[in-house]
Amino acid sequence: MTPLRIALTVALAAWTLTGDASAQNYPNRTVRLIVPFAAGGAVDVLARLMAIKLSEQVGQPVIIENRPGAGGTLAADAVAKSAPDGYTILQNTAGAAVAPWGTIQSSTLSSGLHPPSTTTRRPASMPRVFTR
Repeated sequence: MTPLRIALTVALAAWTLTGDASAQNYPNRTVRLIVPFAAGGAVDVLARLMAIKLSEQVGQPVIIENRPGAGGTLAADAVAKSAPDGYTILQNTAGAAVAPWGTIQSSTLSSGLHPPSTTTRRPASMPRVFTR
């Protein structure tokens, strides 16, 4: 299985876990994929490749929103504060995934992010996907 196929499988599995009774018609609008790094980096490129394939598979636009800064905290905070409807996804790395948990307000985290899932096998990048 290729890393892209693994990434797509993991992302789609994460989306199915975020549903409720209205999940029968999910997705019915644009999905945001938030990347905590500047455009053009490895994580951004992987997120853009995932967005293209996911958009084709689910029939809805998947847009990339780059929110670099504060070691990934700004992006993680934006995802944690978003509506828990499965339309906002955080693409992160293992190193950056640790930083936000110590710096985001506990009230934000208590609203809950789904556990991370690995999208590649490369230990250097280890992108993670968080859904809200």
